[in-house]
Amino acid sequence: MRGAAAAFYRTGAIACLLTAAAHTAGHLQGPKPPANDTEAELARLMASYVHPEVGRTAFELLGGFSWIFSLYFLTLGATALLLLRLRRDDGVLLRAYATAQAASLGLVLAVSLAFFFLIPTACTAVAAAGFAVAAAWPPPA
Repeated sequence: MRGAAAAFYRTGAIACLLTAAAHTAGHLQGPKPPANDTEAELARLMASYVHPEVGRTAFELLGGFSWIFSLYFLTLGATALLLLRLRRDDGVLLRAYATAQAASLGLVLAVSLAFFFLIPTACTAVAAAGFAVAAAWPPPA
């Protein structure tokens, strides 16, 4: 994969890595202090109430899913760049990977639109678009 298609592919990969880095940094900062008594009570319950079915608090569950989000984007971006480096001339493989990642990130984008806020949604959209354009770019004649 060369030229514009490779640039879009690389854009998708780098967007994944930047998303992973930004999300991890946000996760490591921890939650904001409660703004009022209602938020303080909610935070106390999320940190102390253990769900009997799973043996974890809501904060533990959210924290685990937060790490999965970061690791997912790290894996996508790193794998994409590794493939581009090792198999740059294998346009069929790279287009297949870009297609799979565009579909995967498209599903994540749908979830993000329904449940997340603007920043992770925008990052996901950029990554999905980069892979989608790379997959759809006409191969050289």
